[in-house]
Amino acid sequence: MAFKRERNGVLFCGVACLAATLLIVLRYSGPASSTLELSAPAMRSAGHLARIPAALSNPGLRGVQFTSGVPQSLRRSVPNRSGGFSSLQRCSSNVGVNAAGDEEYVVDRNYNVVITGSTKGVGYALAEKFLEAGDSVVICSNEPQSVQDEVVSELASRFGADKVRGTVCDVGKGEDFDKLVEFTKSELGDIDMWINNAGGNLYRYGPLFEMEDRIIQATVDVNLVGTLLGCKRAINVMKDQPRGGHIFNMLGQGQDGAPTANVADISNVGIHLMSPGIVKTDLLMADKTIKVDKVKKFIINCLAEPAPDVAEELVRGARVVPLKFEKENLDGQKVPFLTPDKVLGKFAARVFTGKNRGRWVEEETYLPFTDF
Repeated sequence: MAFKRERNGVLFCGVACLAATLLIVLRYSGPASSTLELSAPAMRSAGHLARIPAALSNPGLRGVQFTSGVPQSLRRSVPNRSGGFSSLQRCSSNVGVNAAGDEEYVVDRNYNVVITGSTKGVGYALAEKFLEAGDSVVICSNEPQSVQDEVVSELASRFGADKVRGTVCDVGKGEDFDKLVEFTKSELGDIDMWINNAGGNLYRYGPLFEMEDRIIQATVDVNLVGTLLGCKRAINVMKDQPRGGHIFNMLGQGQDGAPTANVADISNVGIHLMSPGIVKTDLLMADKTIKVDKVKKFIINCLAEPAPDVAEELVRGARVVPLKFEKENLDGQKVPFLTPDKVLGKFAARVFTGKNRGRWVEEETYLPFTDF
């Protein structure tokens, strides 16, 4: 009887995991539209706003992206690159090294890239991979010692002092963004890519009602206000550049999101999303409940990947975005790492072979919801 219960438990968990994976696939890979549809009710935007307080305690929260609520009557045509007018199209597939059609794009240029929150974690890994590709990078953080003495010196020793610069920027302060823009323009000239990566929760976890007011304020300043202030400054710079520019807002905690095309309301500036999925960083692992929660252990061991591995694929995809924007008028592109097919493969490998069990966090059971 004991063996039968264990066997039934394994079968049940296997079916449950596959069913959950199927739901994820259906959720993330719905029918693609060739043109941007912006007629969602305004209440949907209210729903996004309503989720912000609940999201404040999410580990790895990196930013907020508003994705709907623009009435149909406000859809606009913009000048295209052939001199006529057309509606900006939304990319019909994710952008990445394996995305259909991306093989035709050969990146034959180098970019000037600004990355906020780039002294550690995903931001640092992105800077490293852009530098490896031959691009020039400005990193920034609100920690002066970390920026100037540690990260810049280390990266400059590997890639050259002419390729990497660093400065201080508190993303919750508009005046710091102004200084960041002036610093970048004086050092590099044009800004081709701006990545709003800074985010976090000051390593504090717990329900909203237990949080100190200063933690809530700081979390909103970094994740929401910082993203909006960064977008504003980047747009103001890029709209006057001959080649325009591209802004990437980071999603966190494996969140999904749909980029809204033409948010910048400027024909030569694209605003896109990067979705790193679940990344093993100090911020993620600072959640003490991971050590006692079977489900969190299971998910993190199954899906979390090291920052350098994630950044390598994100950078490869991001460097294709400007080409797709120029040649196909594709705005609002999404560069994902943890795609539905990867989720399916990782869960299936874990359920049927035990792969990655205890990879990052020690697990006492083979599958969650079981005692064996």
